Order: sequence, then structure tokens, then C-alpha cells
Amino acid sequence: MELQIINKLYLELSQIATAKTELELELTCKIAEALQMALNLCWTIERVPASPEQTEISVAACMLREFLDSTLNLAERRQKNTVY
Repeated sequence: MELQIINKLYLELSQIATAKTELELELTCKIAEALQMALNLCWTIERVPASPEQTEISVAACMLREFLDSTLNLAERRQKNTVY
């Protein structure tokens, strides 16, 4: 009987420990939105006629996209490993 109680309490505690806060959910959502905007920017820039300026802007937009992608991955990984 005591083992059942301990198992039940452990299960409930593990659900609490892995819960995401409202702020974490909002931040992850905002990063995902910014990533989508960066992807749209990359696609728009690629349709502009080739020039040295277009190439420079394209590289900067792709770097922004990669940064946001890695930030989103980091935020999601942190949420999975968070213990409160």
C-alpha cells in the first residue's frame, strides 16, 4: 500500500516538475513567430535581382534565421529539462 502511494506521489511530482510556465510558453511562441518572419524575409530577398547588396542582405537574413532556429531549439530543450 505504501509503495502505491509513493508511486502515485512520484508520478504527480514528475508532472509538476516538467510543467512549462506561461512565460516559457509565450517566449517559445514568440521565438517561433520571429523565426517564421525571418524565413519569409529570406524568401522575399531571394526573389530580388542579384546584386552585391542583395547578397549581403541575404546572408544577414539567413544568419538571423539560423540564430532564431537555434534559440528556439535551445528554449524547447530547456523546457524539457526544467525541474521546478
